[in-house]
Amino acid sequence: AATTGRAGSVGSGRGHREHGVGVASVSGILTKQGVCLWSTRRPPGGYRFADVSDAVAQISCKVAVYPDASGIGSVVGYCVLHGRAAPPRSIAVIDLDDGRRTAASAGDAELMARMQREECCGLRVDVQAGRFVHLSGASVVAWTRPGARQAGPTER
Repeated sequence: AATTGRAGSVGSGRGHREHGVGVASVSGILTKQGVCLWSTRRPPGGYRFADVSDAVAQISCKVAVYPDASGIGSVVGYCVLHGRAAPPRSIAVIDLDDGRRTAASAGDAELMARMQREECCGLRVDVQAGRFVHLSGASVVAWTRPGARQAGPTER
């Protein structure tokens, strides 16, 4: 699974930098983000863990996923998988122009390289039989979150 991250100094809000680093990451699963704070000092009150799953579930809308859907649409999330057991491939969540959401994969090496070097949310693609291809000549379009959708056959 792919892991991405971003690190930077942590500010205290009092005009100076603390001795620490904040790291945000995606574990390789589109819905499993993480944040770590590393420091050379102990935090006041010791280690803390906060499970925010229930709070996130309350403000998240469920979106129906239609695994067999086909058509033209825009990538709304993606990752590139590299593994020993299977060839590299891109996995994308795609909002189709007809309002349905699906997930599909692609094995195109040039497209995978682009997805690792550029932001590709909004990329226009054609989905057929669980596979997607970039529409030649189509540019990345601005993506806006659609309104809540009706529940469908597979909710994620």
